[in-house]
Amino acid sequence: MDKLTTEPEPEQEPEGRRAPIQRPLHRRTDFARLPDPDADARRSIAGARVLLVDDTPDTLETFAYLLESEGAVVSTALSGQLALALAESKAFDLIVSDVGMPVMDGYELIAELRRRPGTAAVPAIALTGYGRPQDVQQAVAAGFQAHVDKPVDFAHMRELMQTLLAGAPMATTPSNQRPKE
Repeated sequence: MDKLTTEPEPEQEPEGRRAPIQRPLHRRTDFARLPDPDADARRSIAGARVLLVDDTPDTLETFAYLLESEGAVVSTALSGQLALALAESKAFDLIVSDVGMPVMDGYELIAELRRRPGTAAVPAIALTGYGRPQDVQQAVAAGFQAHVDKPVDFAHMRELMQTLLAGAPMATTPSNQRPKE
């Protein structure tokens, strides 16, 4: 770091020993030019058409807000039946569905979506409070490509969405558990 050395003026000179004062020079930082570390993540889900399904209105609203803030185009459904109706009228790039819903759970929903030509190959994430290895296996066997435990690490969820949208194969481990480095 550059330093500015100054010495006291003769009329300000204290009695006794004379010592130079060193102060760091301030260099202006143009923060607008610094790279945005999250820019790639936002770009990769920006414009993605996401079908978001959860029977809890607060959860649905919160996730929709987070995804929309990343640039995704989100359609929400409070039930499996509503999700099926939306899937009939719109095309989606990604499905994110809660598993534990009444009437039609997430497993039944994904099974039905997989039978339909318009959603058979759309990547899907199971969003659930169940995180045991057998829960992950059940989600993958039902037709989900990934499994995310609640509470959700949104940064990791975004990375998972990027991977699915890019067409990369997914591991069958809970997605909110980062690999040990």
